[in-house]
Amino acid sequence: MPGQHLSADYLILKRRQQEEHKMFYERVAKSNFLAGANAEWEIKTAGNIAAMKTQKRFDAIRRADSAALNARRQRLADMLGREQQAQEQGLALMEESPEQTKLRMETRAKMLGAKREAERQEFVRAAYERQWRLACDPLREKESQAILKATNAARAYQIGEKMQQYESEEQENRVFDSMWEQNRLDKLGREEREEGARLMMDHEQKAVLDRQVRRGGAGGQGSGGNGGRHGGRGSERSRLSPPSGARVELPSPPRPDRPSGTATRATARGRLVTCPSPLRR
Repeated sequence: MPGQHLSADYLILKRRQQEEHKMFYERVAKSNFLAGANAEWEIKTAGNIAAMKTQKRFDAIRRADSAALNARRQRLADMLGREQQAQEQGLALMEESPEQTKLRMETRAKMLGAKREAERQEFVRAAYERQWRLACDPLREKESQAILKATNAARAYQIGEKMQQYESEEQENRVFDSMWEQNRLDKLGREEREEGARLMMDHEQKAVLDRQVRRGGAGGQGSGGNGGRHGGRGSERSRLSPPSGARVELPSPPRPDRPSGTATRATARGRLVTCPSPLRR
């Protein structure tokens, strides 16, 4: 209490109590530090163990891949070695030895000699057969007849082909002539119709001029002179224009080019008839 004198035991006990609290707190802090350190150690240890396991797995995979790569390299090296050895053996077999060259040349010389002898014997046989055929009159006559028959057959075939060709060309020319004649008649009809229309217009204009002249003649002497002139023009136009219904002959249009290899000749009726050109025969 304030103002009261404290005993010495109280202060000692209070100081002892404070020291006990301090020691308790120190033990608690130390125990907490130890627990945290243990927990951190355990956590780090687990992480280290997992990292070590991962590293060991990675190292094992790398060693397996390296072993597989080395095995593939070894197999490829073995394959290339076998191929190189096979190529070397093939090149060695391609190189002929002197004995092989000599044997090959002897074989070829014998083969050429046998071939030349066979050709010579065949020539001699053909010569003897030809001599026998020339000496045998009936056989020579039969051969001549066979050759003549074959020649006549070939000539007849060629003549037939030529006749077919001429007939086809003549048919084409007839079709062409008929088309050309129809075209010419169409053009003449059109020209006649145009000429008739022109003549009709001329007559109409003449009638109009005549009416104008008659009207002008009733007006006086000056008009009469003009009418005389107009009448002169009308009479001149009527003299120059052909009579109504008259047929005007116009020159026929130029005929297009005819096919090559044909010629033309005129008939009594005036139309053109094609005939084969003698040059193509």
